[in-house]
Amino acid sequence: MGTADLSTEANETINLEGNLCSITVGRKSKTAGNVASFTVHEELLRQRSSFFEAALSKSWLEKREGVVKLPDADPDTVRKYLHYLYRGNIVIPSTSLAPGAKKGYTILAKLYVLGEYVQDKQFRKAVLDEVITRIVEVGPNGARSYPPNDTVATIYSGTTAGSPARKLMVDCHVTMGHATWLSDEAEMYHKDFLLDLARAGLGLGPKTNFDVGDLPSLKRKFAEVEK
Repeated sequence: MGTADLSTEANETINLEGNLCSITVGRKSKTAGNVASFTVHEELLRQRSSFFEAALSKSWLEKREGVVKLPDADPDTVRKYLHYLYRGNIVIPSTSLAPGAKKGYTILAKLYVLGEYVQDKQFRKAVLDEVITRIVEVGPNGARSYPPNDTVATIYSGTTAGSPARKLMVDCHVTMGHATWLSDEAEMYHKDFLLDLARAGLGLGPKTNFDVGDLPSLKRKFAEVEK
């Protein structure tokens, strides 16, 4: 198998009618450039993302030009997001599932942060459900693999206080972690993560619990609250 096909159910049919728009991702520099352009159905973007709904409204320049620019985004991450919009599933390359690759956690963290930026709640939920599923999975050696520090850093750098993804990182560390998970070099960690971890350890934050034997309840626990 070349990819891990992580299916999620769609709540509605895909709208392939109407105008197309371009999404330009990344930025060029004098030394390097990682820029890609994608052509996408405008209505599909607007149905799913509050960011694109606003960007493609009549009053925005992007609507008049037919181009939405995401200069700080990663082209491969956006490519995976657009695949999800059209196909309803998240695809992680099998190379990311090799021993030592931490089950694609880094890729999933980037996808979650993109979902946060474009304000696509359904996509964020799908990504977080996959992170939870991978944490609960027991590998061939009988052990579980947990999100490494670079995953935690990506989540904390791209989300705000109260994010379900942040709570998941903290709960996982408090409930399942041990001393080897943390280094003496505090500068390696996002300061908000260390603060949340300390609060949870002292019982000052939200109650932590990570029951690996109840996957449905875990997914419900970290689902975003309707506003």
